[in-house]
Amino acid sequence: MTWNYRIVKYRDNTGYGLHEVFYDNETERPRAIKQKPSSFCVSKDETPEDLIKSLELALMDAKHQTVLDDPEDWISWYIDPNLIQKSTDEK
Repeated sequence: MTWNYRIVKYRDNTGYGLHEVFYDNETERPRAIKQKPSSFCVSKDETPEDLIKSLELALMDAKHQTVLDDPEDWISWYIDPNLIQKSTDEK
């Protein structure tokens, strides 16, 4: 599964967030999304330069990818820090 950062427009019109989006390798369509927007920090074993690299990657992805509507429009699987679960928000 490949991934990148994407700007997601929230379906309740509260705004936008930057999320990690994962793709099906066969269809190249979005398959999963991290439930919470991305935040950037590094561990004590990493350097400020590592943090800058992460921010630059996110900015590059955000600039070059289209804005996604909230995942209701596609498979609506969410990834939380502990498990993958099917969204209960499907309509």
